Amino acid sequence: MKFLEANALAITAVVAVFALIQPWIFAAWRKYFRQGSIEIYQTGNLEIGYSGFGPTIGLNGTLRCIHRDLFVQTIQLELIKEKDSSKHSFDWGVFRSEKITVGGQDQATFELPCGFMLSTSLPQRFNIQFHDTQVQSEMRQVVNKLSEEWSKVRSKSATDELRKLSIENASLPPQLPEPFLALYEGFSKSNVYLQSYESVVRTCYWEAGKYTLKMIVRTSKPDRSFEKYWDFALTEQETQAIRLNVIKLLQDICGGPSYGPYSFAFPEYESK
Repeated sequence: MKFLEANALAITAVVAVFALIQPWIFAAWRKYFRQGSIEIYQTGNLEIGYSGFGPTIGLNGTLRCIHRDLFVQTIQLELIKEKDSSKHSFDWGVFRSEKITVGGQDQATFELPCGFMLSTSLPQRFNIQFHDTQVQSEMRQVVNKLSEEWSKVRSKSATDELRKLSIENASLPPQLPEPFLALYEGFSKSNVYLQSYESVVRTCYWEAGKYTLKMIVRTSKPDRSFEKYWDFALTEQETQAIRLNVIKLLQDICGGPSYGPYSFAFPEYESK
């Protein structure tokens, strides 16, 4: 009888101790052994464009962390064009925050991307424009050279105008009636301008057809990656409008007459 009582007391003690340490066990398991995950939810439509940043993709949505907090180190995109199976990589370029006021006006703020902590208790909204940095670098070499040539043309024009002026009062600064529009029109027909246009337009690889897009969210400590795939399609009309941005880009580089905003396409997500 005493033996049974002793065993009962021992079992009760073990249960009591286990009840006390159980929260610590679960806490340690969640912290050190249970792996977290990130779920990606898209919102609205994609934004496909081309500008001074080169080819761009804008994504809007929410990141949700499961099981444990994770530090998001970077987010990247991988694009495959179905037509020729060509692949392109995009790095996050700009974080955007857009608000619509009561009057219907859009207010937007922009900031450089940086890593952030993603908590299980608070999903993180994102509005990011991604850039093809490799193409961006190639494009900038061309437009920088074009800008230098245009500066030489303007400088020469200003010098010629000064020579024509007869300044009677040296204390007054001369007024230079630079015929800007005519000067730019002539420059836009030059070989250097046309060659720059051909080089830049080749970097705008958006064509009508289907694309596969992969979003990759990479975390640090633990070093893991979480992916989501979509398909989308561009029409001929959309790609023609985007490619016209090349003309506006060169006009902006030279400070020429530029009309209207840059064009974008907003295709729908097609889940894989």
